[in-house]
Amino acid sequence: MQAWRRLAVIVGSMLTLLIASAGSAPAQQMQNDEFTLQARCAKAARQFFNEIKEKLADNAHFENHYNIRLNKCFVRLYEGPIYDQTSNSFMSIYIYDALEGKQYAEYDGYDICLSGDNHCSMNSGSIWLDANVSRNPPDINEGFPGSNYGTRLGNRNTKAEFISDTDKYFMKY
Repeated sequence: MQAWRRLAVIVGSMLTLLIASAGSAPAQQMQNDEFTLQARCAKAARQFFNEIKEKLADNAHFENHYNIRLNKCFVRLYEGPIYDQTSNSFMSIYIYDALEGKQYAEYDGYDICLSGDNHCSMNSGSIWLDANVSRNPPDINEGFPGSNYGTRLGNRNTKAEFISDTDKYFMKY
């Protein structure tokens, strides 16, 4: 009887090891595939940026993310801050699909909002989940929606809210 128990324990252990090793191979392959897709996205984003950088401010820069859920390579472009005569810092942020060139989001506003200063009231961020930027109103709007679409104003939080929204929809996962 004890021999059977030992044999059952050995066979059970071997089956557990076999199943565990078989399960890790697909997981490792998925991780390798994801790494390859991220690397391709980084290359595509760099190429996209290089193609349009002549149209952007000298201090423009970008970051990219391959979104597995959407199977898309997104690039977030930062243009600015550009300082005016009063040391206010204006900037723009855009989200594009680096492979298709479609724009998904845009932010225009001041990077720094001083207490009691009204220049941030025009801060605005718009997101189009279908990349149809000609459609108004957009799917999501942070801050000032435009004079035809409401009376809400931008403020010192508009940029952070825009970044948070674009992270949630495009730049994470």
